Amino acid sequence: MEEDSGPLIRKYCSRKKSDEWTEEIEYLDESGSVIYTGKGIRSVEPGFDDHVMVGGLKKPMLNASAIAKIVEVVKRWKWGPELETQLDKLQFVPNMTHITQALKVIKDGDGALSLFRWAKRQAWYLPSDECYVVLFDGLNQSKDFNGIQSLFDEMVQDSGSSGVLSSGAYNRVIQFLAKADKMEVAFCCFKKIQDSGFEVDTQTCNSLILLFLNKGLPYKAFEVYESMQAASFSLDGSTYELMVPNLAKSGRLDAAFKLFQEMK
Repeated sequence: MEEDSGPLIRKYCSRKKSDEWTEEIEYLDESGSVIYTGKGIRSVEPGFDDHVMVGGLKKPMLNASAIAKIVEVVKRWKWGPELETQLDKLQFVPNMTHITQALKVIKDGDGALSLFRWAKRQAWYLPSDECYVVLFDGLNQSKDFNGIQSLFDEMVQDSGSSGVLSSGAYNRVIQFLAKADKMEVAFCCFKKIQDSGFEVDTQTCNSLILLFLNKGLPYKAFEVYESMQAASFSLDGSTYELMVPNLAKSGRLDAAFKLFQEMK
């Protein structure tokens, strides 16, 4: 039995099949005095119902209430089997909107990942680009780059099985890794994205080009640049500013001049 703050609402959870409660329920104040007596609330089946019962009336579970409840459970139980047990007992069926919005509120990285991985095992789970973006943002803020790499590999598998993810989260990962000077991991993720058939955007390519140039590896920067050309990417001002002088310095004057003409 659970009591919410605000208006006095009691929710009963039971595995027994019944349409209504036949007994009278006494509602007490803090001193133990009876303030109301009436029919109890019909049982709600955890994980199956999308509503609560107030007397004989169905009351929909509002998104804000569902999100707040999920956040409350994660903040209290953190991670592990006990958290999953409590999530399984939620008296409504969550959806990906609930999960994504809850992840935006939860600041604990372990708790957020535990909630996400619990959601992935549910029948209602759908891969969500926004959900991954929120998780990557949190991992980047805590500088957990091993966590980013691990979640990236999960995302590659997720997209391979569903094919519904967009390239937004992929590009975010490479930009985070490049900015953190994680050169080898960033380039590895870049190649995986290409092999998976997702599009790497111009900003992401520029971040890789800059990283390689700063590391004194112009040939790797050229490799990224050539992949942009092969994919018919539209180059922006940053790409030209990075590539023209470095092509010239490396002796590739024809390529530098051609790119300079394009820039004009």
